[in-house]
Amino acid sequence: MTSAGYKYEIIHASPETGLDAFKHQLRTLPCDGVLIGGGVAGDPSLSYFMEQIIDVTHEVVPKAKIMFYNHSVDVQEILERWFGSRPD
Repeated sequence: MTSAGYKYEIIHASPETGLDAFKHQLRTLPCDGVLIGGGVAGDPSLSYFMEQIIDVTHEVVPKAKIMFYNHSVDVQEILERWFGSRPD
């Protein structure tokens, strides 16, 4: 991802730890998009947690795009689909 020109931070959260650290990260380093990984997006038992992630993202960075990864598509393809061509 970095060799393609994308900057990113990986943030781990769970229903047990909550989203306070995620919210703080969004406030500290605003972003253009949030990619919700397949471990959350692909697990029906985590659908409420996924909705909480979406709500926090909309609250803190309302213009951020929300993307979902499902392991059948390359992450770079997802980013290019949402943001257009590769960054310079």
